[in-house]
Amino acid sequence: MTYDKPLLRLSREDMEKPYPAPYIEMCSQNSTMTVVQCDLMYMNWSMSTIPNCYDYIQMGDNNGDPSKCYLFRASDAINFGILKSDYDQSSPDIRRIDIYWKIDSIVNVSIASVSVPSISMELYNPSFNRWDEIPEEEMIPQQAQYFRDMVLGNDRSSTSQNTTTTVFFTPHLYRAIRPRDPLSLLGFEPKYVEIPTLKSIQLDWPLQQNINITRGDYHGLFNVQLSKASYDVQTEQRQHTLLAAVALAGGAYGVLTTLYILLFGMIRHAPFGLANQLPMATIRGVEKIKQHRKNSRLDENNNSNQNYNNKPNIFVRFFQRPPKPSQHLLDDVSAPAKSDTPPPPPHPSSNTSTHETKRDSLMIEQYQQQHAMVSLPTPAFSQQSDEGSSTRFQGTWDRYYYSANLATTGAGGATTAEQLSNSSMHSLPMSQEPPHNLLMAVDQVQREQRDTAAKAAQIEQRLLELQEVLRAYYINMDYLDQQRNLRRRGRQRSVYYDKRSNSIEGGWLFDTDDDDDSIHKSSPSSRPH
Repeated sequence: MTYDKPLLRLSREDMEKPYPAPYIEMCSQNSTMTVVQCDLMYMNWSMSTIPNCYDYIQMGDNNGDPSKCYLFRASDAINFGILKSDYDQSSPDIRRIDIYWKIDSIVNVSIASVSVPSISMELYNPSFNRWDEIPEEEMIPQQAQYFRDMVLGNDRSSTSQNTTTTVFFTPHLYRAIRPRDPLSLLGFEPKYVEIPTLKSIQLDWPLQQNINITRGDYHGLFNVQLSKASYDVQTEQRQHTLLAAVALAGGAYGVLTTLYILLFGMIRHAPFGLANQLPMATIRGVEKIKQHRKNSRLDENNNSNQNYNNKPNIFVRFFQRPPKPSQHLLDDVSAPAKSDTPPPPPHPSSNTSTHETKRDSLMIEQYQQQHAMVSLPTPAFSQQSDEGSSTRFQGTWDRYYYSANLATTGAGGATTAEQLSNSSMHSLPMSQEPPHNLLMAVDQVQREQRDTAAKAAQIEQRLLELQEVLRAYYINMDYLDQQRNLRRRGRQRSVYYDKRSNSIEGGWLFDTDDDDDSIHKSSPSSRPH
């Protein structure tokens, strides 16, 4: 692409409006010259003479050289008409310009050349010519090249003494690409630099010898005429561009891929692109946001409870205080260590009065009941068989609740192993231990439940990712979504799974925070006894 040689695309563009008269340069050798007369032929074939032709004549530089040049420049005062079906017959546009010329010193011209005395002519476009020079540093290489061609006389013509010459000119437009143009390097349409020039041809024939039809004292005549009402356009076009290189690479890749398919079959799709990674990243982001919201809500609840407990409660009776809010089993809270034991209940002092002893007994009873209600295991993980699950579920819950009451409502607030043994809780392995050991066992069960739920969620997430990978291999995974929805509907009463969307696909992508509330609705505290 650095050493690219542009091609030329040839085209033709029609003229939409009259073409301005070109600049006509006239030069004589070793003598001055005189423009005797200028005639105009209009579109209706009528003729008229310009009263003073020197109003449009510009003299060249007077540097002591005997050869002189003159420029006929009409600017926008004279325009060549273009033939249309609806053109106006009275239009001021012209068909041609006739200029009668005379050499001031035929002798000097004859001394300088052995040929017949003559003058040279060259036509320029008004916007790009030798007389209105452009600084060389402002020109691109293509403009500088065309300027040198004009100086050398690339489209120069001539006329001789006693000769009539007709010059036919054609507008020519060259569209050049600027050096290091970024659009052209990429392969898009660049912003061209237009270089307008004129191409000309001429026809010659001698003047009549009858002096009665001559128009004064002159040596020759030439006329200038527009040859066609269209532009010959040459447009540069790069051969090598970045898009062409990409297309070439793509074609080569297509050929190799086709050959591979013919030999080994269809190419396997590896799910490593954005279309495969974005859904997984979205799922992980949604889960992180949900977990963050859940933790924030738990922190707010803990802070509000702590602020409430720190309030002065000297004048508030204990049995009038609101009970401590219980934490749900599936909340993301830190589990106690194995060596941790629940705080011992307050014991009544032996030196207090009977009224204070009863009040302390009531406080102990309420505290142990609340702690027992918080720490009770969930029915979903109790050792039951599938037959009669609803009846055994209720019975197990009643036994838990009855044993907790027995453990906390002994005579004088005392708790003994004999009272726990009489509670008929044969399903609990720790029923014969002191109350704090029972609470430790319940806490251990809760930790195991949380670990199991976390592992189940992780396995489900990995299964969903595997399902998306299999979909990339054109494997139908809709039946897995249907089976998953059936299992979820069968576990609607379980507290370890959230209620999800009923849609077959994508229901697990966008779960709202309201799903966490479905856990609380199925907790044992809301069931009838």
